[in-house]
Amino acid sequence: MKIESGRVVLEGTRLSLPSSECDFVTSHVLMEIILKDGHRPIGQLRLGALDRVNQRAAIQTIHIAQDCRGHHYAAEAIGAVVEWAFGHLDLHRLTAHVGANNVSAIRAFQRAGFEHEGRDRDHFCIDGAFQDGVRLGCLRGANPTEAAQKRCEAAVLRGIRHALVPFTEALVSEQYIGWLNDPLVNRFLEVRHAKQTLASGREFVRSIRQDPLRYFWAVTEGDTRGMVGTATLSLNLQRESAEVGLLIGERDRWGRGAADETIDLLAQFAFSQLGLQRVTGGTYATNTGMNFTFRRLGFLREGVLRKSHRLDDGSLVDEFLWGARAEEWKPRVPLAVEAANL
Repeated sequence: MKIESGRVVLEGTRLSLPSSECDFVTSHVLMEIILKDGHRPIGQLRLGALDRVNQRAAIQTIHIAQDCRGHHYAAEAIGAVVEWAFGHLDLHRLTAHVGANNVSAIRAFQRAGFEHEGRDRDHFCIDGAFQDGVRLGCLRGANPTEAAQKRCEAAVLRGIRHALVPFTEALVSEQYIGWLNDPLVNRFLEVRHAKQTLASGREFVRSIRQDPLRYFWAVTEGDTRGMVGTATLSLNLQRESAEVGLLIGERDRWGRGAADETIDLLAQFAFSQLGLQRVTGGTYATNTGMNFTFRRLGFLREGVLRKSHRLDDGSLVDEFLWGARAEEWKPRVPLAVEAANL
């Protein structure tokens, strides 16, 4: 932060945020969002409801120009305001209230370290239609951006025969890359369309670490027998749901229960630890084993995307969409959740 001509100016990596209005009497600050490259104004952010007694404030609005969206500028701007609010204004808590349909804004706040704190039914009326409001909050403490980035590594999930441990760059090995390039292992995966390398594998892990809405685990047999696959969980908080992803890379473990136990652990974690209401998954209609696993575990087939994937032989196949709800779920194995030792 710096002061120029009596104005507060916040600095990000790509952005600067000079205050166009700064009135602590009326408890609000309006900031322009300026792209440093070309010094181009691309939006505004308003911090209001400044309460010195209770050490809190609210980010009331943020707007990014249409042609500048999709570059995470909103998350960077929010992050700069969070750092200023906690480090210079000595606040303890920041909040935001966003329409449930405004997915991009919700994701921007979550990338900056905000947590989902609640939902208000039919809170906003936009263009004559009501939509829920999503309440988000961020507390002073550890760096909020780092906390959000590490959230996906926060847990080890243990079942009876298998454990899910956070997948880090150290696990990007010839074994893992070999799975991704194996035509038998990847025949139902989109990853097969590009040759995978150690570099691309590490880049993928880094991209997931930067997304607080995605979990990525290595599937291991107990503590000593090594990695046999990978699992993912992608969250959609406004829909209170998560999508599972699974790869069992060791062929000699196919048909021996690794997929069943892993998906069971993922679903239990989503329902009991994250408080979500739905878990979903999708796979090619020709992936008999995975479709059978979903059905056996209690998922219902909820839809079909007709002729949506092209196989290597040129033919088009359907994708089956599966889903399970929290109140319907019957765990098959006990779940133990431990903090990850990162």
